[in-house]
Amino acid sequence: MTRSDPPAGEPAHPGWLRKRQGVEPTTSTELFFDLVFIFTVTQLSHYLIAHPDWRGAARTAVLLALVWFVWIYTTWLTNWLHPDRGPVRAMLLGVALGSLLLSAAIPQAFAGTGLLFAVVYVTVQVGRTAFSLWAVQGTPWLVDGFQKSLPWIAGTSVLVVVGGLVGGAVREAVWATAVVLDVVGLLIGYPLPGRGRSRPERWMVEGGHLAERCGAFVLIALGESILVTGTTLTSHVNRVTSGAFLLAFAGSVALWWVYFARSARAATEVIARAGERTGALSRVAFNYLHPVIVAGVIVTSAGDEQLLREPGAPATMAAALFTLGGPALFLAGHAAYQAVLWRTVPTSRIVAVVVLLALVPIGVWLGATVAACAAAAVAVTVGVVVADRFRIRPA
Repeated sequence: MTRSDPPAGEPAHPGWLRKRQGVEPTTSTELFFDLVFIFTVTQLSHYLIAHPDWRGAARTAVLLALVWFVWIYTTWLTNWLHPDRGPVRAMLLGVALGSLLLSAAIPQAFAGTGLLFAVVYVTVQVGRTAFSLWAVQGTPWLVDGFQKSLPWIAGTSVLVVVGGLVGGAVREAVWATAVVLDVVGLLIGYPLPGRGRSRPERWMVEGGHLAERCGAFVLIALGESILVTGTTLTSHVNRVTSGAFLLAFAGSVALWWVYFARSARAATEVIARAGERTGALSRVAFNYLHPVIVAGVIVTSAGDEQLLREPGAPATMAAALFTLGGPALFLAGHAAYQAVLWRTVPTSRIVAVVVLLALVPIGVWLGATVAACAAAAVAVTVGVVVADRFRIRPA
């Protein structure tokens, strides 16, 4: 079956399926579900700030990946099931509650609350997928996908619980393995012995809706970044910190502009018109590349907090990586996103990433202040915005 084929059979719950009439609008239920993840992003940025080293960064990346799996798989489900139908809404509220508990466990996830994090994770992931399989009965193209994904998701989720039962470096390794297996499982279509694999051209996903939902998550992350800087500013307001706040705000605006000014709407149109490529395109663009973009915002947010606390202090390697590396990570993710959608080389973003990364050791060697590094990051990002104004986007 391809996207052009009509769904076979009679759905057991026909009223629960979304109507395929153009780009599906985001509902208030979905927006309420997203609100939980404002707290999640805050917890992740605070965790990175509290652990400003390579191990802390790796742990933050693992936690972000696990939380992202919860959000993106739920978002894929609401691409097929209408979130305002009673049972679907109840499921979403349950996942929201679980996500809130996950977020609360993040600060000590590699210590005392690791098992809590793991138990909530397996409950949410397996519970949502099992509900999905029940909800789509009678719709063969959906049943097939969930039947193949459920054993994989259950397996990786149980592996997270195993990680929660151990500690230290072993927990890190087990959780990182679970992340890798989840990524690989989706990439190869969750194959099962004797059942084959789930092919993306059969997923019949509405790509425009996914694009808008992921854009909303990026907006949440940027909003959390502004919230962090605003909260930090209120603890000690003076001319220096007010100037640092304006600089941090300018950085957030620049990142927002890069993502939303032109490419967000154009991306929605491209994916909505992708036909049989929509499933494979959405898998790469949203499951794999958007967490990189979100990670860039989280790292930048950590840099903004350090900027407001010590704007005139010489930048350490960690501070330089936060203030310069955060925007670089954001732009790298967005460059890959554009390359996948338009099959072009996003030169301005690639050049900006190279410049930002080169400025990290240079800034530390020259003894540049945190504010100087942040100003350089804003200038380079604004350069990308200006370059976009003069670039003709391919059709």
